[in-house]
Amino acid sequence: MTAAGFIRLVEDYVSYAHKVFKLRGHSEIRTQTSWSVPPHGWVKVNTDAYVPNNGRVGLGVVIRDDRGKVLVAGVRKIEATDVELAEAQAALYGVSLARRMGFNKVMLETDAWGVAMAVKSVAEGCSPIFLIYDDIHKFCNSFDVFQCNHVKRSGNVVAHRIARWSTNESDEFVCIDAIPQSIRTLAELDIS
Repeated sequence: MTAAGFIRLVEDYVSYAHKVFKLRGHSEIRTQTSWSVPPHGWVKVNTDAYVPNNGRVGLGVVIRDDRGKVLVAGVRKIEATDVELAEAQAALYGVSLARRMGFNKVMLETDAWGVAMAVKSVAEGCSPIFLIYDDIHKFCNSFDVFQCNHVKRSGNVVAHRIARWSTNESDEFVCIDAIPQSIRTLAELDIS
């Protein structure tokens, strides 16, 4: 009876896990170790989240063209405590910023493997993070072409640095033309 009860618990858990973590269109995800330029005519949107011990979470985004030039750098501050939730919010902020700027061929990169996998495989589930993934997918469908990749932290240093920016008293700070020299230098180091 004990064994039968255990088997029933395992079956219940498998059923639950399938409903909560169900993935459509399983696809392999490519991990890059360093930043590389996107294909001609595309922009690459790198995102990262900075979760300090105290204070508001920083969502960093850098958008670069097919020559590696920084076109947009932005940070948004939000209230969050969960790292994966913050990384998903950063990805959402990245695609929404790309849409606001009018880009149509977008390659999203994040150093959060779980987020990249969920975006690439069009994850569905019942936990709150899937609401963020649903919003990301809505933005993705508005682009002419979209791709998502995982990049290791060493290939995401510019977005990581931007996520630590201060927004002073506002919720968002975006640079379009006047990109700080420190960010341009970091970006140049990626492609040299």
